[in-house]
Amino acid sequence: MKTTQNTNGQSAFESQVKADLTHEVCDILKTMIAVKQPYGLAKIASIVQGQESTFMKAADRQLETFGALKHRKWDTVRNILLQMYEDRLIVPTNKLMNTFETSEIGRAFLDGPSGFEMSPKELTTPRYDLVLLGQLKELRRRIGETKNLPPYRILSEFSLLQIMKHKPETFSELQVIPGVGHFKAEMYGQAIFELLLTVAEEKDMFLLREYHNKAMTPSLQQTKAFFLEGDSVEEIARKKGIKPTTVMGYLENLHLTGEIDLKPWIEKTVDSKALYKGAEYFKKVSNPKVKEAFQVLGLDYETLNLCKMYVANVQSLKVEIPL
Repeated sequence: MKTTQNTNGQSAFESQVKADLTHEVCDILKTMIAVKQPYGLAKIASIVQGQESTFMKAADRQLETFGALKHRKWDTVRNILLQMYEDRLIVPTNKLMNTFETSEIGRAFLDGPSGFEMSPKELTTPRYDLVLLGQLKELRRRIGETKNLPPYRILSEFSLLQIMKHKPETFSELQVIPGVGHFKAEMYGQAIFELLLTVAEEKDMFLLREYHNKAMTPSLQQTKAFFLEGDSVEEIARKKGIKPTTVMGYLENLHLTGEIDLKPWIEKTVDSKALYKGAEYFKKVSNPKVKEAFQVLGLDYETLNLCKMYVANVQSLKVEIPL
């Protein structure tokens, strides 16, 4: 199967163009240095976005970088800050993880910016994760009320964001979340796990509804008709005036909702040995990622995506789905 790959073996089906955020990162670092005291990530985001509030100090409004990132969404700025933490450009000032400052690495970056890139996917938080974050905040508020403590003393927003991102399933996984630790994992773990399970079940139904609604759109139904007539991906793309990668995304949606069965087509399209190799991997590995499969198997990304699709659980629309 021929594919167009980048230097990492990724096909256009998998790769995303990354945005250069060097200027945004420099503005954030300048802000954190200029305020001359540790602030929480939400406060830093508010300053660079130029958000007016009664809690904003007059000195903060006078900063050169006040409103420098007003063209960016709140969620985007927050994800940039989280990645800056991962890259050690900023560091926490206490164990609660509720205030941060620029690190030596961050100051070195500011002196000689070396580039900072993130993909569109990395810059956007899925809607169901935002729902989870809201539920985690509500749980924190309720716990705080019962213990007569402010919410940030229960868990910082940074810790909630890390729980949202990593979704720990065990006490061991929860206690290594920054700002949690053994004591808080023991105190609040059970309530957090129950919430994560509830939201995960709601997420599955939410995604199923999303897939169902999209599969019923005229564009995907037209794609289905072309495919069932025997048209190739390239032919469908040409008829619809879209990219082949977009057609593949449509076909995946139609397959996962039970509108079409791609298995016979995949068997004809992918080399039998590669299909067996890839399918066995995705059957055995828990929560498999295509990138990890590429590193283990060495198959190209397009083939791996088709192998993953081949073993995916088809959610038949014959099953009653509450919409």
